[in-house]
Formats: sequence, C-alpha cells, structure tokens
Amino acid sequence: DSTVVDLGQNYTILLCTDGLTNFVEQADILKTIKKKDDLVAEKLVELANLGGGGDNITVVTLSE
Repeated sequence: DSTVVDLGQNYTILLCTDGLTNFVEQADILKTIKKKDDLVAEKLVELANLGGGGDNITVVTLSE
C-alpha cells in the first residue's frame, strides 16, 4: 500500500521497530525528536540500549 500525505512545515517522521518503543518511554522519544538534532536516530538507539536494549533496534527519522 502507499499514500501521499501533505505534512506541511516543521515535521519529523519516525520509523522504528519495537526495539525502540519497548525500551524508551514515548515522552522521551518525543523530547529527543523535538531537539531537531542531526543525530536524532543515533540518540534514540542509545536511549534504547541504556533502557535495556533487549531487542533489535532500528530507527529512521525524516525531517523537513
């Protein structure tokens, strides 16, 4: 399936596995994404590892 979505300005799309969401709280993920850092994905993987990292961790972010 595919779709086209107009995201407007100032957006970030997060694609990730449960290796992130099972080990990092949603609020911490959002706080990290809002920083608009070029290393957001790497920082999220680091947070997941610090949180236990008991699964494969895949994170991709797309930003305006």
